[in-house]
Amino acid sequence: MVFDVDDTCLQTLYPKGEEKEAEKFTCSIQQGPYKVFERHGLVFAYMRLPEKEPPFPEWETNFTVYSDTKLVPYSNFQHRNWLQGAGQCCR
Repeated sequence: MVFDVDDTCLQTLYPKGEEKEAEKFTCSIQQGPYKVFERHGLVFAYMRLPEKEPPFPEWETNFTVYSDTKLVPYSNFQHRNWLQGAGQCCR
């Protein structure tokens, strides 16, 4: 599904020949916005109720970027899922 900035659903996936039903379905869907924060090139989203939102932490350790530092994007593929990777830190 594709949403516009005002929560309007613009596009949904549907089987061929079901365009009329898909249009009705698309018009009935709305997705609320999520608040996001950007810190040093990383984007964080708060995906719960806005009234329960805690203050965004100001991290120093591991997130300190000096003025002369050049940030370079990279990809690191690991042959395991997130849960297996998270379990490694607890051993």
